[in-house]
This record gives sequence, C-alpha cells and structure tokens, in this order.
Amino acid sequence: MKSVVALFALLTLLVVYLIGRKISMYFGFFSAIILLSITLFSHSSMLAYVEVPIAFFSILFTYLLLNLNKTSNFILQAFVIGITLGLAYYTKLSGLLLVFVLFLYCLVLFFYKKDKDYLKLFLISLIGFAFIVSPFIIRNLIIYKYPFFEGLNSFFKPYQSTGPGA
Repeated sequence: MKSVVALFALLTLLVVYLIGRKISMYFGFFSAIILLSITLFSHSSMLAYVEVPIAFFSILFTYLLLNLNKTSNFILQAFVIGITLGLAYYTKLSGLLLVFVLFLYCLVLFFYKKDKDYLKLFLISLIGFAFIVSPFIIRNLIIYKYPFFEGLNSFFKPYQSTGPGA
C-alpha cells in the first residue's frame, strides 16, 4: 500500500510540474520541488494516508480543466473529468467537493462567457462521475439499505428516536 501512495506522490509531482510548465519550465520544476519540500506532503507520501491520492486527483482535475479544448474531443475530455471526480470520491468523501467546484466553475463561465458548452461540460462530467460511483451506491443500497454511508443515513430516512419515551 505504501508503494501505491508513493506512486501517487510521484504522479502528483508530475502533474504539478505540467501545470507549472504552462508558465515556464523553471516555474514547473520549482513548483514540484516546493510541493516535495512541504513536510506534510512528503510525510504523507511515505505512509499509507489517503491525502496524497486525493491531492493527486484534485491536481489532475485542475490540470484537465486547464487543458480543456472545446474543439477536439470535448465529450471525451469532459467524461475523463467526470471519471477523475468519481475516483476522487472513491478515494475520500471530501472528493465530492470537486463536483461542487466543477458546478461553480461551469456556472460562472456560463454566465460570464454566455457559452452553453460549459453546461454541457458539467452534464457530461456528471455522467462520467455517475458511471464510476453508481456501482458503489447500488452496492450500498442492496447491502446496507442506504446509498452512501451511515453518517449520511439521516438525510435519507426519517429521524427515529431510540431514547427513553420513544
């Protein structure tokens, strides 16, 4: 498991380099070096913590949005963004926040640029997200009778008191 987290750390450094390289090669290199020198990142990458994989999927999500090209393979790119969102959710529940970030990104750019392609981006990404996450939700519905996990159970069932006088 530690080697998988270390691989995610290396991939995170690569994606940070690729994002920084859009400015200059030196900026990308120093961005990756600065990330590597952060104690929390290097310590988490040596242990089997989920912070490094969720950081990878968050950085990859950012990279995919920055490299979004509306002229070639737009649908495939949007679907890959959705798959990245689904894998981020599988890694840690806080990966679900990236769906909200994508929604805000698409909403702001839709109103700012008056371009309906951003709504299409959100919907196709949502389909990719559902493609990855739906087996997990269906399994939880069948086995546990609620879709996500017990902490969110109160949102899907009416409150039932188990205390005295109930």
